[in-house]
Amino acid sequence: MGSLADNDITPIWSEAFETGDPEIDRQHQCLLVDSVRLKALVERGAPRDEVIAALTALIADCSAHFRFEEAMLRNTNFPRAEVHAGQHQAIEAMLQQLANMIADPSGTAPESDQLTITMEQKIIEIIVRHDLDFKSHLLAVHGR
Repeated sequence: MGSLADNDITPIWSEAFETGDPEIDRQHQCLLVDSVRLKALVERGAPRDEVIAALTALIADCSAHFRFEEAMLRNTNFPRAEVHAGQHQAIEAMLQQLANMIADPSGTAPESDQLTITMEQKIIEIIVRHDLDFKSHLLAVHGR
């Protein structure tokens, strides 16, 4: 997963996004960096291969994060762990669909560009709507 000290890329972050687990929070911040990098490439009209590489990195980092998070939730007996894993599968399918759109040279560039530009908001939405569901659980597990 990427580093937070990544060439002037500053993601939106708020303490309200914190889950109670420092590693999950670090991974969330890295996912935001990935999404900001992807947005910047699209906005400056970078070559398609650079955009595809950035999206591929975002997808790989999301998948690695999801597997880490799912294992943690199962290991700490989070009651909705399987539902949460299902949400991850839906998100991964959406990201793969976006990757397919971008990789298709006959695809509609404005539509795929718009989706990549809004990826940062989508990542934040995932953190807020899905991951904060287990915040109180993790805080209790960590004795806070």
